[in-house]
Amino acid sequence: MIQQARAEIPRLPLIAATISIVIFELIIPLTVQQVYDRFIPNQSLSSLNVLVAIALLCLCAEAFLRWARSVLLGLQGASFAHRAGCQVMGSLLSGRIETAQKQGVGGKLALLNLVRSYREEGSGQRIIVLAEIVIIPLTLGLIAMIAGRLVLVPLGLILLFVIYTLIAGSALFDAKQRRQSSDASRIDLMVEILGATQTIKALSVERNMVGLYEQKKYASSLDHLEVSRRQTFLFDLTNSFSTLLIFSVILFGAYLTVEGNITVGAMIASIILSGRAMPPLQKALGMLNRRQEHQVEAKQVEALLSVVPATNALPRDECPENMGLFALSALTLHHEHQTADHPLLIDSATLDFPRFEMSVLQGAPHGALTRVFRAFSGLHSADSGAVLLNGQPITTLPESVRTRQVAYLKSDTTLYRGTIMDNLSRFGMIPTSDVLFIAKQLRLDEDLSVLSRGFDTFLRGDGGDPVPPGMRQRLALARALAPRPKVILFNHADTGLDRRSYTALFELFARLRGHATVVLASNDNTLCGLAQHRYTLDAGHLRAERMQETQKLAVTSYRELRV
Repeated sequence: MIQQARAEIPRLPLIAATISIVIFELIIPLTVQQVYDRFIPNQSLSSLNVLVAIALLCLCAEAFLRWARSVLLGLQGASFAHRAGCQVMGSLLSGRIETAQKQGVGGKLALLNLVRSYREEGSGQRIIVLAEIVIIPLTLGLIAMIAGRLVLVPLGLILLFVIYTLIAGSALFDAKQRRQSSDASRIDLMVEILGATQTIKALSVERNMVGLYEQKKYASSLDHLEVSRRQTFLFDLTNSFSTLLIFSVILFGAYLTVEGNITVGAMIASIILSGRAMPPLQKALGMLNRRQEHQVEAKQVEALLSVVPATNALPRDECPENMGLFALSALTLHHEHQTADHPLLIDSATLDFPRFEMSVLQGAPHGALTRVFRAFSGLHSADSGAVLLNGQPITTLPESVRTRQVAYLKSDTTLYRGTIMDNLSRFGMIPTSDVLFIAKQLRLDEDLSVLSRGFDTFLRGDGGDPVPPGMRQRLALARALAPRPKVILFNHADTGLDRRSYTALFELFARLRGHATVVLASNDNTLCGLAQHRYTLDAGHLRAERMQETQKLAVTSYRELRV
């Protein structure tokens, strides 16, 4: 995924510009050596003016090349970060859900933030660093040419610096891995606490949650402290070696100059050249350490994306019409936590749910039924077999088509930040006429008229909205039913409804008979009594049974009483 986001980097211009900059950097020490050894002793003012003019011209060219290279790197890095971030988010949203839920929200946020660190990788910075390494053998070669044995001093110190940096960088890499893990764990806990604020206050466990967060924060702070300490050590080590290198060249160069082995100009040029050799080396070693981090981070991001592969969807023009056909074809589904006592939830079940009739699904706990309904709705993939929606495997249908042909109604409600109309219309994807129609069927129009802004009432989506729980549930139901799907999967969505909301839901389902294929799971016998068929999960098999007429008569009587 990250590799796909990386566009072709213009390597040749970057390499050519970098090598040109490296060559221009050698102008200053060579100019200094010529000035001290030739022009000053010979008092050649005219030649000195020419040399200074050439040196200034080279410095201007170097400055321009550096500016152009930085602009190119910035544009390339920003473009790569944008493409990579969009592709990662798109893959998460369009992929499968069941394996994505295995990782906490904090882990996902941490991994999404890792895309920022790929900016350097995607901008071509590595190419520049590798090209700048050329200056190290060039400077050492020039020092050997103009100062002879003096080259042994920077050569030995550079080798020592490389060894020390690799050892310290390995320890820093391990510390950063621990910091990343502790940060993800802390963010997970923080998101869970903030999402359950009302429950925490209701149970009066604020102090316990704060204590738990303090433990996570303390562990994270220790890991941050360790990383900071090692980074500071590396920084100080680099500065110390730079100072030691310059001092050593000056010291041994002075001895060689006093002995007459080298000239003053050669010593000064060697000092400047030695200082020019360290920055590219520091960049290269830093890039090597960051490269290790990037490899680990890339594996983590790719692992996140690989566990949520999206199924190739059918082209929209090949999708079936919305006919209300819903069937199972050799469907096998395991329990979420498979055990020897409960190996299979559904074992090779093949059946056609009666079209435009209501069916009750029972015989399993709520958690197991939730897994079944998620597989029925296409949110979770089955272990084998297929769920057929209008003759096609439901996982092969595009999301935009599937969500219009099948509605999955569940007990837990999720409202998004925006107006009520934004939520019901899915932010403009559903026509207003369809929204108003389903709102009227669920009596939402009457209740929303009491609010000062009606359908334009703003919802924060965090549970503190100015609507009661029953209305929240009806809003979620209306959003799922607004596209007028002809297959409805109802998984205990009547839980927590008030009397008015329950009556509106009951009336709607009574009118849906003969117009939609409904698969229903509920603890309410009255609501289940609307169904014509019952399917019971028994040892992995779906046992079919037609409802008795007496049950239907009782429902009619109850309906008349409530309405």
